[in-house]
Amino acid sequence: MYRFPEYCACCDTKQPEDTVYFEICGTCGWQHDIVCEENPNETGGANKISLNEAIRNYKRTGRAKLT
Repeated sequence: MYRFPEYCACCDTKQPEDTVYFEICGTCGWQHDIVCEENPNETGGANKISLNEAIRNYKRTGRAKLT
């Protein structure tokens, strides 16, 4: 059985179990994507940017994606 991650891969915020709407983090906007999370330099998928880029964006602006 699939289980949504307990913490966001981008901002490390604990994710409430009852707030899974397309698995998008309410803090930073990162959409959970297991492929990008296992390969953090890969682009594409649900977020269109790599996880590493999203983390850099989050540290600078508080959001994973800038657009």
